[in-house]
Amino acid sequence: MDNRRGWTLVITAVGLNALAIILFVVLAVMGADAALTGDPGSAAGALLLMIAAYGLILIGFGVFVGWFATQNRDMNRITGGRFNTALWTVLLIVPIANIISLYKFADHIHQAQTQRGVTGMHPVVLFLLMWLINIVGWPLAQTQMAKLG
Repeated sequence: MDNRRGWTLVITAVGLNALAIILFVVLAVMGADAALTGDPGSAAGALLLMIAAYGLILIGFGVFVGWFATQNRDMNRITGGRFNTALWTVLLIVPIANIISLYKFADHIHQAQTQRGVTGMHPVVLFLLMWLINIVGWPLAQTQMAKLG
């Protein structure tokens, strides 16, 4: 498994999402300022920041999808190819199915660790962190995959 590439993708995705959150905070302050002062220039700046923030979120999600597919492909080499990478990556984009896809991914990591005799995190805990607190869950998933060597 190429751990350096995995870490690069995870850090990029998390960084882009963190930057988008910062932009949304700045956007909220600018929007409040525009509402109080009635300045149309502040509203135009807020619109540009909003477009930039959504753009960063989309780029970060694209990086995450690429990381997800790459890591699934690498784990298929370890487990013998029992995980359909294309299907579960596409389902990652579909609402509700993405929850199942993330759980299957966490379970796939656990299966690979069990097969290699490596102790790791329980798949339900990893899934919940990736789903609910993704800024913590993605790096944690990468750490679990780094244990596979």
